[in-house]
Amino acid sequence: MAMLANLLGQWSGANDFRLMPTDTMETSAATVTVSFGAGGNLASIGYTWSHPADGPQQGMLVVGADADGQAQALWSDTWHQKPGPSVLTGTALPGAQVELSATYAGDWEWRIMVDDTVDGVFRLRMDNVVPESYKPGVGAYTAMELTAHRG
Repeated sequence: MAMLANLLGQWSGANDFRLMPTDTMETSAATVTVSFGAGGNLASIGYTWSHPADGPQQGMLVVGADADGQAQALWSDTWHQKPGPSVLTGTALPGAQVELSATYAGDWEWRIMVDDTVDGVFRLRMDNVVPESYKPGVGAYTAMELTAHRG
């Protein structure tokens, strides 16, 4: 996970959240802590944010990738999962980015993207993919987007 080395440490910023694509994004304060474990084989990304109605929340994403860029992660968030974590798979891309996804509730999909910072900004985005069987033509939309700076 050396590719995420630029993210190591403490971050603070804002998190935008919406439940459905027609909802307005609600912004709250957010923090992020990135650390490495298992000899640098795993990156742990812990974060906090606040839901507009349900208050303070926290989440954690633990991700690792093999030499071919195949990534696996364990993710849980106090608002999104009750109880238990999700297992996501994806890729660690050469541009210092990790893209992960998992299906849930049948044919819904959840995607998480982590961008390594090149401009001093940490980015963690979560997209929800609405299946055609539920509502045709909606597809993917950003449900959460956390942006933070060191500090």
